[in-house]
Amino acid sequence: MNELEKTQIVRLVLWNDVSRENLLNGYALLKEINLSSPNSRKLLAEVCFLLAKSYLSSGETDQARVYAQESLALYEDLEISSLKSAEPVLSKHLPEIMHEGVVKARLGKLLRSDES
Repeated sequence: MNELEKTQIVRLVLWNDVSRENLLNGYALLKEINLSSPNSRKLLAEVCFLLAKSYLSSGETDQARVYAQESLALYEDLEISSLKSAEPVLSKHLPEIMHEGVVKARLGKLLRSDES
């Protein structure tokens, strides 16, 4: 399977069910490929963001921090500079726009505790 096929599978599965199991499977699939397109990297950033929120909601802050940091790093690398490019791939499960500022605002507590 190529990058496009794998990202489409991840997108389709997660569109209907963002259970932690599906998020972890999608994460593993995306990490297997060379994410050359910005949309693929954005999808991985979104999966990391959703995993961080999932782990945080169950009190697993160390695991949440790992995914929050990866999501932030991916968004920083994407350098989103327009509303169009800030539209999430998994829009059904995320805020209207996604960029590094949203990650910092929603998961900043996790990110700050690592900086101290």
